Amino acid sequence: MSGMDAKAWISVGAAGISILAMILSWAAAARARNVSVGSLETSIRSAISQTRGAVRAIALQIASASDGKTEKELQVPAQQRRLEPLRQIFSEAVEDNLNAYEDACAKYLDKKIDRERFKKMYSEEIRGLCTNTKAPTAEMLHPESTSKFRAIWKVYRMWHVHE
Repeated sequence: MSGMDAKAWISVGAAGISILAMILSWAAAARARNVSVGSLETSIRSAISQTRGAVRAIALQIASASDGKTEKELQVPAQQRRLEPLRQIFSEAVEDNLNAYEDACAKYLDKKIDRERFKKMYSEEIRGLCTNTKAPTAEMLHPESTSKFRAIWKVYRMWHVHE
């Protein structure tokens, strides 16, 4: 053999196989990460959708229980007692919805999800949360200085506040 004996060729071959195995392992890890990111994004979307659905369902129950009457017309103690548990559940559902957005925004900030896709999907929703002071979420989200939803506000400022 031209300058290399069999042992040398075996070593070169083993090194080549090791490099190939390393490349294949890296590719498999990258593919697994992409699947993991996709799964995480799906679970985020699902959590937001489920919590939004819960808010809507309870809002419908409140509307049904109030029988179309205004807040002033509902001053009868019996009606107030009937509505109070629903209002409490509604408030909890709104907080659950904000927690889902907070979790999603935290994952965005930690770069655990595709940032470009996340911005496309949630830019307007985040803007709406932070600018609509009449929405059911406003009491928990505003003012920003006392809000516990820091990740939502940070993402909002990154995307929509240009100083």
